[in-house]
Amino acid sequence: MEGFIDRPEIDFLRRSVNVEYVEFLEPPEFRRNMKFRTLSPIIIKTVREEDGVLKQWDVNPNDLKFYENLQNNLVRKYREFYGDYDGDEYLRLVPYQRSIKRKRIMIPKEGAETYHRAYHMKFRVEGDPRLIEFGYDCGFGEKNSMGFGMVVTS
Repeated sequence: MEGFIDRPEIDFLRRSVNVEYVEFLEPPEFRRNMKFRTLSPIIIKTVREEDGVLKQWDVNPNDLKFYENLQNNLVRKYREFYGDYDGDEYLRLVPYQRSIKRKRIMIPKEGAETYHRAYHMKFRVEGDPRLIEFGYDCGFGEKNSMGFGMVVTS
């Protein structure tokens, strides 16, 4: 927050934007069963073979691979950050079906543009509160450093 006070201008989608207001949100009390909604969409990818070549594919919430990869991604990031994880790796994320909204996102790369399918949703998550808190803090899914997968309690 102090950084925005010193420099209220940020680069957003190759445009200069002035930040006028910053608010600190108190974190919720983390429990084994919580409800969230996305502020930024969740991206989950997988690798599939097509014509003998492995390619990356965006996975949607109607595919069980979405939930498997989301869980594996979160546990992997937790282990990388803390060095180990001694808890139950099971994490169950259940979206409210009518809340799922697909969004096509362009991500600029050097010399090219790539498009991804990402998903806004409201969901219930069950599991180790430490994993849930970690997902809340760093984001659920992939490309969290670009702001994807940010959630708030619902």
